[in-house]
Amino acid sequence: MNATQEQYDALAKLHQRAMTGSEDGWEDLAIDPDYMSDDEMPVATRETLDDFRAASHEWNEASRPIELTAGIAWERVQVGRGDRHTSLTVLDCGDFRLAYRA
Repeated sequence: MNATQEQYDALAKLHQRAMTGSEDGWEDLAIDPDYMSDDEMPVATRETLDDFRAASHEWNEASRPIELTAGIAWERVQVGRGDRHTSLTVLDCGDFRLAYRA
C-alpha cells in the first residue's frame, strides 16, 4: 500500500474541492512524504468508503459527509472525546484508501 505522488496529488485536489468547492490552490497542501512528518502524512488503509461512512456514526462528532466522485470528506470530525477537531478526506485508490486529516 505505497501511494504514489500522483495519488497524493489527487488526494490534495479532492481535499481542496471538498473544503472550498474548487481545486484552485490544491498545490498549497503539498502532500509530499519528503516534506511532511509521519503524523501529517495521509494514512493508507484497506477500510472501504462504506467502512468510513459506518464508522462516522460512532465518532464523537462528525459534520455531514461530502460525497465526491473519488472519495468522501467531512469538514469537521472528532473521532473520540478529547481528540482534536479536524477535517477528514478519504480518496479511493482502488486496492486501498488514503485518509488525510488536516
